[in-house]
Amino acid sequence: MATKRFVIFTGQWEAGKAREDIPKLEPEDFIVCADGGYILCKSAGIKPEAVIGDFDSLPEVLIREIESLEIECEKHPREKDETDMMLCVKYGLARGFDRFIIIGGIGGEFGHTMANLQVLSYLTDMEREAKIVTERETIFMADGSVEFSGRPGAKFSVLSYTERSTGVYIKNAGYELSDACLTQSYPVGVSNEFSAEGPVKVSVRDGRLLIISER
Repeated sequence: MATKRFVIFTGQWEAGKAREDIPKLEPEDFIVCADGGYILCKSAGIKPEAVIGDFDSLPEVLIREIESLEIECEKHPREKDETDMMLCVKYGLARGFDRFIIIGGIGGEFGHTMANLQVLSYLTDMEREAKIVTERETIFMADGSVEFSGRPGAKFSVLSYTERSTGVYIKNAGYELSDACLTQSYPVGVSNEFSAEGPVKVSVRDGRLLIISER
């Protein structure tokens, strides 16, 4: 199970974006939808394994369609502690997945955007590999060392998700850092650039970094 990816479709995806803008999926990916994410998943011609949430973002005709297609339908009351996204994540964790991809998840109501970043942090706490993929960016977190690539000149940002992140190093980038301290209230790491020197190398000694990379 650990080799498979758990993919969550959300309803937060830029209107009018074509199917080809959705990240490439693998045949073995296990796909679920967080409530209205079923609309995006359906538009991409994909049949998910399950749709999870309180179903407040789906019209009745689509709920009936989900049932007719014999897709697992996990419906929760609107008055609940977990967001639909967190319900999806817990569904995946209970089934032993350790690689999570959230499709969309940024934009729309700002509260939901922040909540999805907290879900990303939760998965990092659980020592799972996790990222949010939007129309333009890939977003993930790092507690230690990480490498990632991008086309030369494209942008990426490294921000502190915790109050302080110390011992921060950024190498093979347009703007490098060495043993720096980043704080949650001063965005010094925004809009860095990929170079032609190979993958960017980022590390942090104490704290957690939020990394945002152009696709």
